[in-house]
Amino acid sequence: MARMEPTNSFLAPTQSSASATLLEMSARLPPAPTERAKSSLQLRQCAVHGCDGYPQRTGLCRAHGGEGGRLCLVDGCDRREQAKGRCRIHGGRTQCQVEGCDKSAHSRGLCRAHGGGGSVKQCIVEGCTRREQVNNRCRIHGGKEKCRVRGCSKFVHRAGLCREHAGAGGKLCTVDGCTRRQQAKNKCRLHGGQTWCSVDGCNKCSHKGGFCRKHGDGTECQVEGCANYVHKVGLCHSHMKEQRELQLE
Repeated sequence: MARMEPTNSFLAPTQSSASATLLEMSARLPPAPTERAKSSLQLRQCAVHGCDGYPQRTGLCRAHGGEGGRLCLVDGCDRREQAKGRCRIHGGRTQCQVEGCDKSAHSRGLCRAHGGGGSVKQCIVEGCTRREQVNNRCRIHGGKEKCRVRGCSKFVHRAGLCREHAGAGGKLCTVDGCTRRQQAKNKCRLHGGQTWCSVDGCNKCSHKGGFCRKHGDGTECQVEGCANYVHKVGLCHSHMKEQRELQLE
Protein backbone atom coordinates (compact mmCIF):
# COMPACT_ATOMS: atom_id res chain seq x y z
CA MET A 1 0.00 0.00 0.00
CA ALA A 2 1.43 3.37 -1.00
CA ARG A 3 2.52 5.64 1.83
CA MET A 4 0.69 8.95 1.97
CA GLU A 5 2.72 12.07 2.63
CA PRO A 6 1.35 14.52 5.24
CA THR A 7 -0.12 17.66 3.79
CA ASN A 8 -0.75 21.15 5.12
CA SER A 9 -4.19 21.38 3.54
CA PHE A 10 -5.74 22.16 6.93
CA LEU A 11 -3.72 25.40 6.99
CA ALA A 12 -5.08 26.62 3.68
CA PRO A 13 -8.32 28.18 5.01
CA THR A 14 -6.42 30.04 7.73
CA GLN A 15 -3.77 31.35 5.35
CA SER A 16 -6.32 32.35 2.71
CA SER A 17 -8.54 34.13 5.26
CA ALA A 18 -5.52 36.00 6.66
CA SER A 19 -4.49 37.06 3.16
CA ALA A 20 -8.02 38.23 2.42
CA THR A 21 -8.05 40.28 5.63
CA LEU A 22 -4.75 41.94 4.74
CA LEU A 23 -6.00 42.74 1.24
CA GLU A 24 -9.19 44.22 2.64
CA MET A 25 -7.24 46.41 5.12
CA SER A 26 -4.82 47.61 2.45
CA ALA A 27 -7.74 48.52 0.19
CA ARG A 28 -9.05 50.93 2.83
CA LEU A 29 -5.79 52.87 2.98
CA PRO A 30 -5.20 55.76 0.56
CA PRO A 31 -2.78 54.89 -2.25
CA ALA A 32 0.86 55.77 -1.76
CA PRO A 33 1.92 59.04 -3.43
CA THR A 34 3.48 58.64 -6.86
CA GLU A 35 6.48 60.68 -8.02
CA ARG A 36 4.08 63.07 -9.73
CA ALA A 37 2.03 63.32 -6.55
CA LYS A 38 5.13 64.08 -4.48
CA SER A 39 6.05 66.96 -6.74
CA SER A 40 2.51 68.31 -6.55
CA LEU A 41 2.69 68.20 -2.76
CA GLN A 42 5.85 70.27 -2.82
CA LEU A 43 4.11 72.83 -5.04
CA ARG A 44 0.94 72.66 -2.93
CA GLN A 45 -1.07 72.19 -6.11
CA CYS A 46 -3.19 69.37 -7.53
CA ALA A 47 -1.26 66.97 -9.78
CA VAL A 48 -3.91 67.24 -12.53
CA HIS A 49 -2.67 69.60 -15.27
CA GLY A 50 -4.40 72.97 -15.12
CA CYS A 51 -6.02 72.36 -11.71
CA ASP A 52 -5.01 74.72 -8.92
CA GLY A 53 -6.96 72.86 -6.22
CA TYR A 54 -5.25 72.17 -2.91
CA PRO A 55 -3.78 68.64 -2.92
CA GLN A 56 -4.62 65.98 -0.39
CA ARG A 57 -2.03 63.53 0.91
CA THR A 58 -2.08 61.59 -2.38
CA GLY A 59 -1.24 64.67 -4.47
CA LEU A 60 -4.73 65.18 -5.89
CA CYS A 61 -7.44 67.59 -4.79
CA ARG A 62 -10.74 66.16 -3.54
CA ALA A 63 -12.44 66.91 -6.88
CA HIS A 64 -9.97 64.61 -8.65
CA GLY A 65 -10.14 61.79 -6.09
CA GLY A 66 -7.55 62.96 -3.60
CA GLU A 67 -7.52 61.14 -0.26
CA GLY A 68 -5.69 61.27 3.05
CA GLY A 69 -6.59 64.80 4.17
CA ARG A 70 -5.08 68.20 3.48
CA LEU A 71 -1.48 68.82 4.43
CA CYS A 72 0.03 71.45 6.68
CA LEU A 73 0.86 74.70 4.86
CA VAL A 74 4.38 74.81 6.32
CA ASP A 75 6.93 73.96 3.63
CA GLY A 76 8.34 70.47 3.97
CA CYS A 77 5.74 69.33 6.51
CA ASP A 78 3.77 66.23 5.50
CA ARG A 79 1.46 66.15 8.52
CA ARG A 80 -2.27 66.59 8.10
CA GLU A 81 -3.93 69.95 8.64
CA GLN A 82 -5.82 70.34 11.91
CA ALA A 83 -6.84 74.01 12.02
CA LYS A 84 -5.86 77.28 10.34
CA GLY A 85 -4.22 75.30 7.52
CA ARG A 86 -1.57 73.90 9.86
CA CYS A 87 -0.85 70.74 11.80
CA ARG A 88 -0.73 70.69 15.60
CA ILE A 89 3.05 71.01 15.63
CA HIS A 90 2.93 74.22 13.61
CA GLY A 91 0.11 75.91 15.49
CA GLY A 92 -2.88 74.20 13.92
CA ARG A 93 -4.98 74.01 17.03
CA THR A 94 -7.61 76.13 18.71
CA GLN A 95 -6.65 77.11 22.24
CA CYS A 96 -9.09 77.10 25.15
CA GLN A 97 -10.80 80.47 25.57
CA VAL A 98 -10.32 80.51 29.35
CA GLU A 99 -7.66 83.03 30.29
CA GLY A 100 -4.41 81.39 31.36
CA CYS A 101 -5.33 77.94 29.99
CA ASP A 102 -2.97 76.59 27.32
CA LYS A 103 -4.89 73.40 26.55
CA SER A 104 -6.45 72.72 23.16
CA ALA A 105 -10.16 73.44 22.76
CA HIS A 106 -12.36 70.37 22.48
CA SER A 107 -15.76 71.94 21.81
CA ARG A 108 -17.44 75.33 22.14
CA GLY A 109 -13.97 76.92 22.32
CA LEU A 110 -13.19 75.21 25.63
CA CYS A 111 -10.97 72.32 26.71
CA ARG A 112 -12.44 69.32 28.53
CA ALA A 113 -11.43 70.68 31.94
CA HIS A 114 -13.41 73.88 31.36
CA GLY A 115 -16.59 72.33 30.02
CA GLY A 116 -15.68 71.60 26.42
CA GLY A 117 -16.59 67.94 26.70
CA GLY A 118 -19.70 67.69 24.57
CA SER A 119 -22.74 67.44 26.86
CA VAL A 120 -20.85 68.54 29.99
CA LYS A 121 -22.33 71.69 31.52
CA GLN A 122 -20.58 74.52 33.28
CA CYS A 123 -21.12 75.88 36.78
CA ILE A 124 -23.93 78.47 36.86
CA VAL A 125 -21.90 80.87 39.03
CA GLU A 126 -21.06 83.89 36.90
CA GLY A 127 -17.46 83.89 35.71
CA CYS A 128 -16.80 80.27 36.72
CA THR A 129 -15.63 77.96 33.94
CA ARG A 130 -15.49 74.72 35.93
CA ARG A 131 -17.71 71.75 35.15
CA GLU A 132 -21.03 71.25 36.90
CA GLN A 133 -21.09 68.50 39.53
CA VAL A 134 -24.33 68.75 41.53
CA ASN A 135 -27.18 71.30 41.50
CA ASN A 136 -25.72 73.10 38.45
CA ARG A 137 -22.62 74.06 40.44
CA CYS A 138 -18.98 72.97 40.56
CA ARG A 139 -17.40 71.57 43.73
CA ILE A 140 -15.90 74.94 44.65
CA HIS A 141 -19.29 76.66 44.58
CA GLY A 142 -21.22 74.04 46.54
CA GLY A 143 -21.80 71.42 43.89
CA LYS A 144 -21.21 68.55 46.28
CA GLU A 145 -23.76 66.12 47.64
CA LYS A 146 -23.71 65.71 51.41
CA CYS A 147 -23.91 62.45 53.34
CA ARG A 148 -27.50 61.31 53.92
CA VAL A 149 -26.83 60.43 57.57
CA ARG A 150 -28.62 62.97 59.77
CA GLY A 151 -26.23 65.47 61.34
CA CYS A 152 -23.30 64.54 59.08
CA SER A 153 -21.86 67.44 57.10
CA LYS A 154 -19.29 65.42 55.14
CA PHE A 155 -19.54 64.99 51.40
CA VAL A 156 -20.71 61.83 49.70
CA HIS A 157 -18.10 59.38 48.54
CA ARG A 158 -20.27 56.48 47.43
CA ALA A 159 -23.87 55.30 47.59
CA GLY A 160 -25.08 58.50 49.25
CA LEU A 161 -22.70 58.12 52.20
CA CYS A 162 -19.35 59.60 53.20
CA ARG A 163 -16.31 57.39 53.82
CA GLU A 164 -16.97 57.25 57.57
CA HIS A 165 -20.54 56.07 57.10
CA ALA A 166 -19.74 53.19 54.77
CA GLY A 167 -19.40 55.35 51.70
CA ALA A 168 -16.21 53.47 50.82
CA GLY A 169 -18.09 50.19 50.66
CA GLY A 170 -19.18 47.66 53.26
CA LYS A 171 -22.32 47.30 55.38
CA LEU A 172 -23.52 49.33 58.34
CA CYS A 173 -23.64 48.14 61.93
CA THR A 174 -26.84 46.23 62.73
CA VAL A 175 -27.46 48.18 65.97
CA ASP A 176 -30.47 50.47 65.49
CA GLY A 177 -29.46 54.06 64.78
CA CYS A 178 -25.77 53.27 64.31
CA THR A 179 -24.29 54.48 61.03
CA ARG A 180 -20.78 53.06 61.47
CA ARG A 181 -19.38 50.29 59.31
CA GLN A 182 -19.39 46.64 60.34
CA GLN A 183 -16.10 45.19 61.53
CA ALA A 184 -17.05 41.73 62.80
CA LYS A 185 -20.20 39.89 63.91
CA ASN A 186 -22.30 42.37 61.88
CA LYS A 187 -21.40 45.17 64.30
CA CYS A 188 -19.01 48.12 64.49
CA ARG A 189 -16.13 48.22 66.99
CA LEU A 190 -18.12 50.26 69.54
CA HIS A 191 -20.94 47.71 69.62
CA GLY A 192 -18.79 44.60 69.93
CA GLY A 193 -17.80 44.05 66.34
CA GLN A 194 -14.24 43.08 67.13
CA THR A 195 -12.16 40.01 67.99
CA TRP A 196 -9.58 40.22 70.75
CA CYS A 197 -6.00 39.01 70.57
CA SER A 198 -5.53 35.37 71.64
CA VAL A 199 -2.50 36.15 73.85
CA ASP A 200 -3.40 36.06 77.56
CA GLY A 201 -3.55 39.53 79.08
CA CYS A 202 -3.60 41.35 75.74
CA ASN A 203 -6.61 43.63 75.23
CA LYS A 204 -5.83 44.63 71.66
CA CYS A 205 -7.98 43.74 68.67
CA SER A 206 -6.89 40.78 66.57
CA HIS A 207 -5.52 41.63 63.17
CA LYS A 208 -4.76 38.29 61.54
CA GLY A 209 -4.93 34.69 62.65
CA GLY A 210 -6.46 35.63 66.01
CA PHE A 211 -3.52 37.81 67.09
CA CYS A 212 -2.92 41.56 67.23
CA ARG A 213 -0.17 43.21 65.19
CA LYS A 214 2.26 43.11 68.12
CA HIS A 215 1.90 39.40 68.81
CA GLY A 216 1.86 38.27 65.20
CA ASP A 217 1.07 34.56 65.02
CA GLY A 218 2.00 33.82 68.64
CA THR A 219 5.53 32.46 68.01
CA GLU A 220 8.72 34.08 69.26
CA CYS A 221 11.36 35.79 67.13
CA GLN A 222 14.04 33.49 65.68
CA VAL A 223 16.87 35.74 66.86
CA GLU A 224 18.60 34.13 69.83
CA GLY A 225 17.70 35.79 73.13
CA CYS A 226 14.75 37.76 71.67
CA ALA A 227 11.41 37.13 73.38
CA ASN A 228 9.32 39.33 71.08
CA TYR A 229 6.66 37.76 68.93
CA VAL A 230 7.07 37.19 65.21
CA HIS A 231 5.80 39.87 62.88
CA LYS A 232 6.97 38.57 59.52
CA VAL A 233 9.32 35.91 58.07
CA GLY A 234 10.20 34.65 61.54
CA LEU A 235 11.33 38.03 62.90
CA CYS A 236 9.85 40.59 65.28
CA HIS A 237 9.34 44.25 64.35
CA SER A 238 12.75 45.36 65.67
CA HIS A 239 14.80 42.68 63.94
CA MET A 240 12.76 43.01 60.77
CA LYS A 241 13.67 46.71 60.69
CA GLU A 242 17.38 45.91 61.25
CA GLN A 243 17.33 43.42 58.39
CA ARG A 244 15.85 45.99 56.00
CA GLU A 245 18.49 48.57 56.97
CA LEU A 246 21.27 46.05 56.28
CA GLN A 247 19.79 45.30 52.85
CA LEU A 248 19.79 49.00 51.97
CA GLU A 249 23.46 49.50 52.86
